[in-house]
Amino acid sequence: PYPAVERLEESDIYDADGTVRIAKVREHMRAEGRFSIQCMNAVLKKSIEQLRNLPNVLQLKAPVNVCGDIHGQYYDLLHIFEIGGSVSDGQQYLFLGDYVDRGMFSCETLLYLLLMQQRYPGRVHTLRGNHECRLMAEHFTFRVECRKKYNDDVFALFMDVCDSLPLAAILETDSGKFIAMHGGIGPKTKSVDDIQDLDRFQEIGKKGPLCDILWSDPLHEPDPKFISKPEDLAEVLEIDFMPNPARGCACFYGHAGVLEFLQKNGLQTIIRAHEVQEEGYKLHREVDGTDRPSVITMFSAPNYCNTYKNTAALMQMEAAGSYAFKQFQRSPAPYCLPKFHNVIDFSLPMIAEHTVNVLVGLLKVCSTMTEAEEADLRASQQALHAAQKSSILNKVRVAGKLLSIYQEIRVRQEAEQELCGLVDVDDLPEGVLAGGREAVQAAISSFEKAKKLDEANEMMPE
Repeated sequence: PYPAVERLEESDIYDADGTVRIAKVREHMRAEGRFSIQCMNAVLKKSIEQLRNLPNVLQLKAPVNVCGDIHGQYYDLLHIFEIGGSVSDGQQYLFLGDYVDRGMFSCETLLYLLLMQQRYPGRVHTLRGNHECRLMAEHFTFRVECRKKYNDDVFALFMDVCDSLPLAAILETDSGKFIAMHGGIGPKTKSVDDIQDLDRFQEIGKKGPLCDILWSDPLHEPDPKFISKPEDLAEVLEIDFMPNPARGCACFYGHAGVLEFLQKNGLQTIIRAHEVQEEGYKLHREVDGTDRPSVITMFSAPNYCNTYKNTAALMQMEAAGSYAFKQFQRSPAPYCLPKFHNVIDFSLPMIAEHTVNVLVGLLKVCSTMTEAEEADLRASQQALHAAQKSSILNKVRVAGKLLSIYQEIRVRQEAEQELCGLVDVDDLPEGVLAGGREAVQAAISSFEKAKKLDEANEMMPE
């Protein structure tokens, strides 16, 4: 079907009493519909006011569905609400951040969650992720998307929304409390009160406790088969915090740091997002003497960047404190060209390549004569024919160079289509681009290969 053309106004999405017509909004955006600038300004200003009245650390009671990164995959977000249950029937949702960038529907993803919060303020909750900031939005695709679909004023309001998002949530169950956040803890976030006392209404910055909460990762333990002595593992488990070169900022928090934080704050487990998982979730090392994981990582964007081939997951935490995971695959979504190219500009090099290819063929025909034709002309037109042939051959050479240029552009565009923004074409390993589409496909043929290529994008930009 064709995308929706009409832009909805504020009066189209709110009833007279201010209630959001959430079904109309959902289906309009499902049809790739957009909203007027005035409507976007009104919606985002309402959300800023709503979010600014919330504390840094939300206090929630289970049952609750917990979701990891979404990254602009709007159609997968809709599927999450389908498999987790309807909010209108009482289901509660907590999203752990990273709603924008990498995917092509970041505006729709964040806008829908904000309108869901306006419609169901006690049942839909959103935390801030490391991508909810100006630095990341400008480095990746969110600002470009806002400009394509709306304007810079709307982008500025989206950023004010991101500054206003809470940082963490305490999930209370019958068996104890859990804490949820995007990245994790740091050396200056020893307690929940430390998080509560932060000034969150700002850009994240490259260091400090706010950066740690949104950027840090649990320290990955070495594979047991590479540990020759038990004391080697014991040494790793004693690490509390250490630098995080994989991110270029924040820290790794080790098992000792996690245990101290959990014990001091009377918590069961840290639930976080921030890292793509092949199965959609990961249970980290258990709390000593229990079968309870100290950290759980969630990721809810299936086939991340259209290349990872990962499964996504939704965590369903019950009031009793038990939990289960629902895994799901990518939902069908409209195709978009990488980096929001328009189809005409994107197609011109390929059209030019085919046109020049035809021209080269014609010139080659014109530049070739049979022996009989050359013999007939040799006596009377030898000099003239030589000049004409030389001219045509020069045109063939020029056309051949043009053809080579357009072929190179086409190969780069095909690579861009396959990579879907995972990595810049110029950053591909040597020889991959020369191998064409098949070589690019081979370079991202598995979860591990895609993750390896994407390492540079996991770091905070300079």
